Amino acid sequence: MPTIKMFDFLAKLSDAYFVVYNTLNIVKRSDVQSVIVNTMMQGTNQLLQELEDKKVFHGDILQRTTFKNLLTQQLKDGHARKVQEYYPIFLNQNLVMLCTIMEIFFLHILETIMLKEPNVLVGLTQGKALTLKQILAVKNYDSIIEKFRSKILDHFSRQGLEEKFKIYEKIGLDIGKVFDYSTYTSDAQKRLIGYDLSKLSEIFDKRHNVVHKNELPLKELSELAKIKEFFEKIVIKLSILTVDKYAILLDILARSGYPTDKTPAEGQRKKEGDN
Repeated sequence: MPTIKMFDFLAKLSDAYFVVYNTLNIVKRSDVQSVIVNTMMQGTNQLLQELEDKKVFHGDILQRTTFKNLLTQQLKDGHARKVQEYYPIFLNQNLVMLCTIMEIFFLHILETIMLKEPNVLVGLTQGKALTLKQILAVKNYDSIIEKFRSKILDHFSRQGLEEKFKIYEKIGLDIGKVFDYSTYTSDAQKRLIGYDLSKLSEIFDKRHNVVHKNELPLKELSELAKIKEFFEKIVIKLSILTVDKYAILLDILARSGYPTDKTPAEGQRKKEGDN
């Protein structure tokens, strides 16, 4: 029985974020930074001694000692600056990870729907025809369906966000509801003003720039926290939309032993919601 892994993906987002949250709070401590720098300096004295033994340094003992101390301090200062740069690096690496989790989630939603309702393949298979050779290679009906499903998922994975959401709309998901925060508290609504599909695309563009342009667009942990909250809302809302439309069980209910035959069909859910 296919299930929507809402709880699983929320846990993935939370775990990824809090690893960085805790790491950054530790790295900000001066005593921890000192330990990191000292670790990075391991072997420096031995290296300088080897350079001195090879007569790289000139002058008398005092001059050589002074130069070694100066060089040691310069190396230490350089390592300290690198430790300070950890903060934005960790932030933006985590942005990449969070976006990757969301991409996998978007794929999971479509795949689960196709597993539950193979009929949706009919509306998604335009331009995805199998060749005679491919048809002859499969052994049974299920294999043919799997071939089409794989083609659709491959196509979906290579699309931009807007095209992905158009595909969701095509199979009956009201995507406008994903970015409707009217049921949340007034504080949450204020925090999420402007957080829509365009904002999602903007965040993914930042991820692209981190990976391909070596940019570090995020500067503060609060920026990452807001992105995490936004992603969590998308996971929750898109999961519930899918459950409502296709009567697919949520993972948290499946794990608790909730009977699969109690999952109401779409029409029944609407009827119950009107009461």
